[in-house]
Amino acid sequence: MYCDPSGNVWENDMLSIVITHDLHKTFTELRKKAVPYNTDYFTLLHNPNALKAAINEVYKDYPEFLELALDYLDSLDLGGLK
Repeated sequence: MYCDPSGNVWENDMLSIVITHDLHKTFTELRKKAVPYNTDYFTLLHNPNALKAAINEVYKDYPEFLELALDYLDSLDLGGLK
């Protein structure tokens, strides 16, 4: 889920790409290592370096996805991420 620091979600602005089930599982496992389930996401949104580090970790072996994710993050107005 993508949201701003106050919790507003923009469903129409979410990036989505069709991927295989196996690749989804891979990304989920990588994401759980980079950003565990009990992470305070609002704090993460206010820490651009940590957020970008997590994105880089998850997609480091998938340069096309990494570029898309970082470009998408840069396009959002998340209170200081730009």
